[in-house]
Amino acid sequence: MQFDTPSRHPRSRPWPLIVGGLALLGVGLSIFLAPLTYQANMGVELPAEATLLSDMRAMAGSLIGVGALLLAGARWVSLTLPAALAGAVLYLSYGLSRLVSMAVDGLPDATLIASTIIELTLGTLLAVERRRGV
Repeated sequence: MQFDTPSRHPRSRPWPLIVGGLALLGVGLSIFLAPLTYQANMGVELPAEATLLSDMRAMAGSLIGVGALLLAGARWVSLTLPAALAGAVLYLSYGLSRLVSMAVDGLPDATLIASTIIELTLGTLLAVERRRGV
């Protein structure tokens, strides 16, 4: 005899979507609103050059967009699976790219090493959420 697993109640919130979404919104907004300050806080001084700032804000916009999608997926069941997939792809691509950079370019500061661990962890948790069919 096989029993079906009950689906989550719409009020239940998959925490990886919430944590991942809030983190992306926080980082994305920080970069979008003050890109040079964001980098300076990590010890990187960049010139106030329009092309660079445009590129940084565009990247930040994608973080904000995926962060909003993750939070929407935590709220609306119909968006949970696409949100988990998008979050897993984003976080794992960031984390894996940082690992490649560490192998090629050397170790960054401790903040980015911690970011790598967090990105890989959240990406894996979101992939599991996606696979479980939350």
